[in-house]
Amino acid sequence: MEHLSLFENDPDADKAQRIGNLISGYLRQTLTPDEHTELEDWVADNDSNMRMFEDMTDAGQIQEGINWVKATDSAIMLKKLKKQMRFKRPRFRFTFLQYAV
Repeated sequence: MEHLSLFENDPDADKAQRIGNLISGYLRQTLTPDEHTELEDWVADNDSNMRMFEDMTDAGQIQEGINWVKATDSAIMLKKLKKQMRFKRPRFRFTFLQYAV
């Protein structure tokens, strides 16, 4: 499984992304034996990791998420997001001095 990092300079975010990739591979049943061992080691590391893994792999919670996505009207959601985001066009200011040089 390829590991891509969105946070080049943040080792915690990088580790979280790695674990997310491993859990995703676990759900899709595509982990290599080494990746499976890495995930097992992370789960066994502490109770918090174990709870997180159980929550993220719980069939009921996954189905709830799937149902929510199916019920969501993507066009309406996109409209809401665009309203929340305010894009400003860059303003070009040219002064006489710029042309005088």
